[in-house]
Amino acid sequence: MVNPGVIFLAQKEIDKDNFCIEDNIGESIHVHWGHVRLDLTIKELIALTEQLSDAMNSMMEKPGFDIRNADINYLYDHADMMASVTSNAEKCMEDEIRDAYKDRENQILMCMDTIIPIHLKKKNVVLKGAGEHTRELIKRWKDKVNIVGILSNDKGKVDGYAALEYGQLSEFDVDTIVISSYRYRHEMMKDIEENTKSLEIIDLYQYLEYLGVYGIEKEFYRYIKDGCQPD
Repeated sequence: MVNPGVIFLAQKEIDKDNFCIEDNIGESIHVHWGHVRLDLTIKELIALTEQLSDAMNSMMEKPGFDIRNADINYLYDHADMMASVTSNAEKCMEDEIRDAYKDRENQILMCMDTIIPIHLKKKNVVLKGAGEHTRELIKRWKDKVNIVGILSNDKGKVDGYAALEYGQLSEFDVDTIVISSYRYRHEMMKDIEENTKSLEIIDLYQYLEYLGVYGIEKEFYRYIKDGCQPD
């Protein structure tokens, strides 16, 4: 059955794109913006309105501000201006994100080069894992942390350090095992817990969170090498 009629609820050009809300009687509410169309029930339209209101409120730094209290006619008449404000706000948010990543780089450097090495001072440490992550740690810690070996299935030397098995840890009076991996740290933690007792185990990324550095989503050194730019 073809819908018997269409009621235009709102129509305006916003930021050079046509914006239109129409009630297709017997079907759904259509929201058009440029080449995009949303088909919504009345309940979904109300929910979308609430979500957009919350989003606009979050962009304002004025305490007590609520877009719901604004004059609807004013908002309608100045929608194109608000689109421009939104665009400027997005640019500001991008700058803030980059600043935040720069702050994160400094936080990571402070933790990895100073705070964690101080915690490990006077301890015999082994690194769990042999790979790029371990090589990066060795570069940063070789003069700060007493690394006595690498816990690995490899034989002989790993980056100049003895490759150790669990049964050899007591021979080196190991105090602490540092998990040297981001991707496989959970599997490594499980393996260590199944094979050792009474040793301190440090998951670097869990420790960074403990120190207040949140949201790490890749190896610590990649934030530094990449200049802490968002992915």
